[in-house]
Amino acid sequence: MSYYFTISEFLQKTEHSLDRMPTTYPLAVYLDAGTIMTAPQSDIFVSEEYFNIWNASYANNAHSQLAHFLTKTQVYRLALEILMDQALLAGNEGNEELQSALEHAFTKLEIGVPQKIENDNAMNGDIVGGELSFPVLEHLSEEHLAESYFLFFEKLTDINLRKEYGFHNIVKLDRGPFYKNFDGFKTGNTTYIRFDKLIETCKRLAIGSGLSVEDYMNSGKQRAEAETYDTAPEQLNAYLQTDRHQYMRCKEIDGLLTIMDYIPECMNYDIYSIVEQEAMKQVYAERLLSSEDGRACIEHTSHIKDAIEHNAAGNISERLQSLIDQTIVPDAEYAGAAKDFLSHSEHRQLEAETISGLS
Repeated sequence: MSYYFTISEFLQKTEHSLDRMPTTYPLAVYLDAGTIMTAPQSDIFVSEEYFNIWNASYANNAHSQLAHFLTKTQVYRLALEILMDQALLAGNEGNEELQSALEHAFTKLEIGVPQKIENDNAMNGDIVGGELSFPVLEHLSEEHLAESYFLFFEKLTDINLRKEYGFHNIVKLDRGPFYKNFDGFKTGNTTYIRFDKLIETCKRLAIGSGLSVEDYMNSGKQRAEAETYDTAPEQLNAYLQTDRHQYMRCKEIDGLLTIMDYIPECMNYDIYSIVEQEAMKQVYAERLLSSEDGRACIEHTSHIKDAIEHNAAGNISERLQSLIDQTIVPDAEYAGAAKDFLSHSEHRQLEAETISGLS
């Protein structure tokens, strides 16, 4: 089985979370790369590993497995009580889809929809142990609580409600006990797999393996030399667009390596891609400085001029060299070089806005 995903989506999901272990986040994956509509092929990763995926559906008797988890892990029990309590509160306050799903669940179990008990400490979701608005939840057996959850959840159709009341919310405070049994889970048509397992042996879909840094440098040079631009501003724009591509890769690299305790092998090819683009920039820079119009384009710049003169002389960015040293050399240890590149690239991009004639 092939599983497709993007690092950018993972970073968006975890960037502002308070997750203690963000690398174990269960990321939604795609079974067909063509369904990732918002990402170009070069941004897509694929993992072809075997993963033990739990089919978390009522038809698969998932409530029995969940009841087992609730029995063994108290924090899961508490999390599910709170989740169902919040659903009952929202249903009471007028959310018709939640109310309908809850009525279906508890009616089928023949235990009746829980009734609210006013509790000043449980208002607005500010709930502590033993102070649920619907305290009957605390007295349900693990089997009934688990079954009511799946009967309720599988009646939800609104995508936002499915996210808000999805299974990942039950295990998010401590995914360890769940991951001792499974690598991920499937709800409906969506499969979720722990990110750290996905990243271990994945590769970028559009980047080949078995090539060296020199191969990518030569490839970049050939690609740039094959391109023709009629004006100096077009040549400068090509340089800046390539710089932007490097920026986007470095943003992913820094976001990922900042929270990981090792450097995944797939990052090598991201570095190679950035090196390839650096070789393209060398060609653009040399051509730009070979004409009077080209030199005039950058005459009143500082950050851009320094970078172009550096590349035109056949050099690579000092920040990029540091990134190579911190990632793909033996015993490398990441120390923020990609973030340093981001800072300098941002200066160039901002400065580009002051140059007339650039689109």
